[in-house]
Amino acid sequence: SSANQHIVVCDPLDRATYYLTRGGNAAFSNQYGRTADVVSLHAGGGGSGYSTNDVLSFVGGTSSITATLKVTGVDGGGAVTSFAMTNSGSYSGILPTNPVSTTYGGGGRGATFDVTTWGHVSGCWMSTDYGANWTNMTARAADPIAQLKNFPNYGSFCLQLIAVPGYSGHLMMGNGNTQVGTYHYANGVPLIRSIDRGVTWHTVPGTGVCWQVAAGKAAPGKSYPAIYYAGVCTTDADPTQPGIFRADDVDPSNLSATPTWHRLCYAPAGNMDTVNSMFADLETYGTWYMAFGGTGYAYGHL
Repeated sequence: SSANQHIVVCDPLDRATYYLTRGGNAAFSNQYGRTADVVSLHAGGGGSGYSTNDVLSFVGGTSSITATLKVTGVDGGGAVTSFAMTNSGSYSGILPTNPVSTTYGGGGRGATFDVTTWGHVSGCWMSTDYGANWTNMTARAADPIAQLKNFPNYGSFCLQLIAVPGYSGHLMMGNGNTQVGTYHYANGVPLIRSIDRGVTWHTVPGTGVCWQVAAGKAAPGKSYPAIYYAGVCTTDADPTQPGIFRADDVDPSNLSATPTWHRLCYAPAGNMDTVNSMFADLETYGTWYMAFGGTGYAYGHL
């Protein structure tokens, strides 16, 4: 679902590093869900009567997805000696209390576990080994929930995550939902960006609603790529009318600076419905392309 795992992008300066964002849906209690990241067998809590491959489920807490584990080793009495997590779960509000008991697996009972680290379902995940292993970077923020509130909290379609060319760890995200209408303006999310590999996220000033975003060749005399987005712009003369906008002066480090947004057009080709993706030319300044859900594509140039 586009409301869960989104687009994977490669860091422009490190081919082994990839990023993906996982949003969620607050209505289904997984936008701010917590995951059981570091779990250990409680001292003396191996229980008895278990067999290898028994699957156990956590008991307690408020969850939309229950954490589960598989028994991988037992002693002569069937006490659990080793296990592997099969699902980290998604918990909101109340977390299971240590030691966490489990539902019976097979003929066993009595095994308990300790969760020493709770992570987050949503956020920006990064891999530095070509996608073999992933770390939730947003969970490293001082207040992860505050950062996750920048992410879409509804079922968004056509979300677009980009890595800014030439700047390692610089990410931008347009939050999808291109269906034109009052609902999507009222519930849309501005363009957000991160310059620390997805740990913290900041709204880009002037972007009232951003559906898709792209980075293209820098303007003459500039070093940071020109940024384009589809949506509505609060600093535009028509702040409620959708269109394509470009800024040549997005500051690489000053996250509170308001870029100078230029309207390039109103709805391109007279159509702003179900815009799927956007791309800006990296060789020719001012050229951009846009794909629609079922009505072809459009492009613009100087």
